[in-house]
Amino acid sequence: MDSRVVITGVGPLSSIGIGKDSFWKGILNKNPVINKVKVAVGGENWESYYLHQMSDFDINRYNINKNLLKETYVWKECENSIDLEYLIAASKLALDDSKLEIDDNSIGMVLAHENPGIDQFLEKAFSLSYEILKKKQDMSKKQFFQELYSKCHKSVYDLQTFMFLFHVGRILGIHGSTLFVNNACASGLYAIEAASLMIKAGHCKAVLIAAADCPDIFKYLWFKNLGLYAKDGKIKPFSEEANGIVFGDGGAAIVVEDFDHAVNR
Repeated sequence: MDSRVVITGVGPLSSIGIGKDSFWKGILNKNPVINKVKVAVGGENWESYYLHQMSDFDINRYNINKNLLKETYVWKECENSIDLEYLIAASKLALDDSKLEIDDNSIGMVLAHENPGIDQFLEKAFSLSYEILKKKQDMSKKQFFQELYSKCHKSVYDLQTFMFLFHVGRILGIHGSTLFVNNACASGLYAIEAASLMIKAGHCKAVLIAAADCPDIFKYLWFKNLGLYAKDGKIKPFSEEANGIVFGDGGAAIVVEDFDHAVNR
């Protein structure tokens, strides 16, 4: 338990910059990127809200094994999983920054996310439900449940968090101890603590930690209805006029490592 744990790699994804150099430059320039997102359903406007949104993210820019990435998309029935892509990209950035070689089972991984894939699944479930009922308005409740289940069962089981560990670990070649943390807004802090304990207990020499979020209309509506979202798109935490938070999509990853292991390599 006397091991000293140090950070040897970082990989940020955000609206102000992707990668540590671009991210730091964005902070120094004090130029936050915020967009007004408009959501339409069936051609009808539903809602609009402010979001710190990445505009140029492309998973193909991160030198990811294309065959493994393709196999993941096939497994997910070609459905886009932006949460998974953010976790993979941030992880790759952090690993590249650390120059850590994954050549044995001493490298672990801890992923954190509040509810990975849930927004995309809700959109799919709502759309399918509408299409089913539109075609067969006289169907029984049992018939509706059976048809919806037949179209959604693979997607709903893919929401289990161990699947994200599986996909990220497989693509990056990580075979050591793994853990998924889901503890609301404190998930990232708990992930860092868990990774540190894994190293101090001697289970790992280094641990990749990655977290991501891609808030969608459903998460916005949840916070709006609770009165926690800033309507003007401005976060004012130290002001008497503070009126809520503003979401941002993106992710972050760090590599934490046993100090002696880091120095030796």
